[in-house]
Amino acid sequence: MRFEEVPKFEKVCVNFAQDPFYIVETICVAWFSVEFIVRLVASPSKRQFGLDIMNIFDVLAIVPYFVVLIVQQTEGN
Repeated sequence: MRFEEVPKFEKVCVNFAQDPFYIVETICVAWFSVEFIVRLVASPSKRQFGLDIMNIFDVLAIVPYFVVLIVQQTEGN
C-alpha cells in the first residue's frame, strides 16, 4: 500500500447548530433551566429548595449540558 492510498484523517468541524437533535436538546434544556430558576426565585426557603431531592435531580440533569457546552467552546482554544 502506497502512502497516497492511505485514507487521510482530518479533523472534521461539526456545525452543531444544524443538527436537529442538538437544537431540540438546547431548547429543552433552556426551557428546563428557566423553569428551574423561576421555581428557585419563587421559593420562600432557598435552603429547603436546595435540599429537596427532586431539585437536586433537576440540577444533575441540567449541569452536564452546560459542562459539555463549555468544554466544546474551550476545546478550540
